[in-house]
Amino acid sequence: MKKMLYIMMITFVFISSPHFTEAKSMKEPVVLDSDEWTLTLDNAEIDDENMTKGNEKADVYSLKIANKDGNKYNVTVHTFRKEPGKSYDFGMSVNDTDGEDVMLANKEVINFKNFPVFKEAKEFEVFIMWQEEESGRFFKQDFTVPVQ
Repeated sequence: MKKMLYIMMITFVFISSPHFTEAKSMKEPVVLDSDEWTLTLDNAEIDDENMTKGNEKADVYSLKIANKDGNKYNVTVHTFRKEPGKSYDFGMSVNDTDGEDVMLANKEVINFKNFPVFKEAKEFEVFIMWQEEESGRFFKQDFTVPVQ
């Protein structure tokens, strides 16, 4: 009887414990293009066992932002998602670029190898701002990225 109770308790613990997910596996990457940028959402690039693989609240992807044409100066990248029940957007990543003295040469890529996305998010926004001359006018590009 004690043995049976012990087996049932162990089974219950395994069944009811939080389930951690692996990095989300995508069949096809999401690729969005503009005249200036190519944005790619794809499978996470887990290079190191210390990198997160996701959890019960978030899946992990890679996010690549490629400069398609010319040098860009003071580049900033920010990511946002809708917060359920809120009238504002939620900033997604503390790893966004700072923008100060960030210069991207032609065809250079910003790569977020391990980019967490809230599981309930159906899409998120990527906001890119840059200058084409170091002290010139600012430009911006917005992408709405669907999550599969």
